[in-house]
Amino acid sequence: INTCRGVFQFPSGSIYTAGSSNSNVVGGLDVSLSKFDENGTLLWTYYYGTADNDDCVGMIYNGDNFILCGQTYNASATQVDGFLLAIDTSGSQQWMYPYGSSSLSESLYGLANAADGGILASGFKNDSTSAGNNFWIIKTDAAGNLLWEKTFGDADINETSDAVLQLSNGDIFLSGDKQINSSRYNAWLIKTDAAGNYTWDLVFENHNNGGCKNLIYDGVNNLYVIGEAATDSSANFDIQLCKADTSGNLAWLKYIRASNQSDAGFDIVAEGNDQFMITGYYYDTVSSQKMILMMRIDSSANEIDRKLFGNSNTNIGYQVIHSTNGYIIAGTDYVNNLGVL
Repeated sequence: INTCRGVFQFPSGSIYTAGSSNSNVVGGLDVSLSKFDENGTLLWTYYYGTADNDDCVGMIYNGDNFILCGQTYNASATQVDGFLLAIDTSGSQQWMYPYGSSSLSESLYGLANAADGGILASGFKNDSTSAGNNFWIIKTDAAGNLLWEKTFGDADINETSDAVLQLSNGDIFLSGDKQINSSRYNAWLIKTDAAGNYTWDLVFENHNNGGCKNLIYDGVNNLYVIGEAATDSSANFDIQLCKADTSGNLAWLKYIRASNQSDAGFDIVAEGNDQFMITGYYYDTVSSQKMILMMRIDSSANEIDRKLFGNSNTNIGYQVIHSTNGYIIAGTDYVNNLGVL
């Protein structure tokens, strides 16, 4: 297993992780799904994909199957397509479909269970009439059949969505990065109705370069968008956290000051008591290593405590979840090409 990008645990204790591997079992870069017991002992790993390279970047569980997303490469063309892959808990593939056009590149990064039992996925799609990429969202039924797709963005600039979620009332929110000029990106939030029709958008304006990786809804009308941004004192990133309500009103944009060297937030979960747990990466100035971050913050983005993990110079935590006895982080050691759990 070379990357670990998603993790899920059942109440029984069983843990599943998804990522990619250069095992070439199926062909080129393969999608991987692994099962562990509650103590972290590996029980099995299976590989999926096509004869070309297939890169998995996310996973959810829809009550019947694990749904994985990413991009699949077409060896006979220059473009990539987004894909969804369904696998049951025994590791048996149920279906895998590419989404996109034959002449444009697309990829899927964000995943969410739709309120009606379907699947929502977001990423980017090449602009068909100009340069650059646009936010791209697709909706499928539980069997992967495409119901609709939408794109959002401006001509000749890049926009990429990393996350999507849907509320019980049907409202859909997408977050990601929007190019502001040739040297700067800012985090971008879009709201649509249940059919993917644009409602409003909000750029988290920051005169420094940055972006976002994920978003969550706190259940009481607030959205938190986590990512990274340069600061006035350094071009290197610190963690950026933005808060907005579901009507598109910005509450605040804050930095979670870390090493001021190389830090970013990739995922955030509510902990209760107005606290949150985040993961990503953090530059440890003592060891001179980029470490997997586990940081607890309050609802005003103040750090409460942190722990760092990793055994090489470059480690990233991609997802943090509540476990049966604490938290589990899915991450990757990029020096040793290993998934980390």
